[in-house]
Amino acid sequence: MKYRILIFCLYFSSLSNAQQLPVQTLWWNTQSIYNPAYSGLHNKQAAGISGRYQWTGIEHPYESALAFYDQQLFSEKMGIGGNYSYNHVGNTQTSNRFHVNLNYAFRFKHSSLRIGIAPGIQRLRMDYPAWITTSPQPDPALPQSGAQTKFSFNSGVAWTNDKLSLNFGVCQLTKPYFDKVKFHSAPEYFLGLTYSTALPNGSTLNPSFHMEKNGPSSQIQTALFFHHQKGPQLGGFWRRQDSSGVIIGFQKKNPFLFQYVFEIATGSSAQFRKYSHELHIVYLLKKEI
Repeated sequence: MKYRILIFCLYFSSLSNAQQLPVQTLWWNTQSIYNPAYSGLHNKQAAGISGRYQWTGIEHPYESALAFYDQQLFSEKMGIGGNYSYNHVGNTQTSNRFHVNLNYAFRFKHSSLRIGIAPGIQRLRMDYPAWITTSPQPDPALPQSGAQTKFSFNSGVAWTNDKLSLNFGVCQLTKPYFDKVKFHSAPEYFLGLTYSTALPNGSTLNPSFHMEKNGPSSQIQTALFFHHQKGPQLGGFWRRQDSSGVIIGFQKKNPFLFQYVFEIATGSSAQFRKYSHELHIVYLLKKEI
């Protein structure tokens, strides 16, 4: 039993290392969290909050929250923003991150390209159980519970036109190492593609593709939702070997967007993880055309 406890803790630590940024099904609402080039890309101003309650079937579920604000500067030539994310994994890992986004736009006739950077800080807290060793003295090879704050740096590029948006972001370029708790933070890569096509009745159809990679682990997600001209939204998503679910939302002429997703876990561990819930409330002040 002692060895089983140790193996489980080490496994859970390695699992959380692959999920340092909050998982987001509705990622297209919070892209500036992962890519600083996205601040001010589509809107004069944008601000939002989101919350996610994941894996309801386990004793200590995964919880996360995000908040962001983005704004255009100098007639859309630059964008600036700030974002905060909170991530709580089981009863072991808690992280808080804050970054300031800054980007510059290269504008073309029918499209634009933005390049962005985001310096920030990351605070990580690890609460390990009491390790069982053969010696009464602490083993320096084992990580110790505690909290540390480190510098973090993100970067990214984004290209967009009237219908298509393509962005690529890299988070944690500095590879912060939390030596006290012996936790390595590897770079995380994000690729996102969104498309919007107008329908004859004035509504839109919005497919998207998203890929994340952290070390040896990767994740792929596709989604499709319909936005009726009167406001309602309905769609679905699929995440490879993880989950699938339903997306519902509402946005009319007012600047507020509401979207909610209900997920059902799939794969071999579905009987333990069961359901997840995610809610986004976003304020969008559109560009003048």
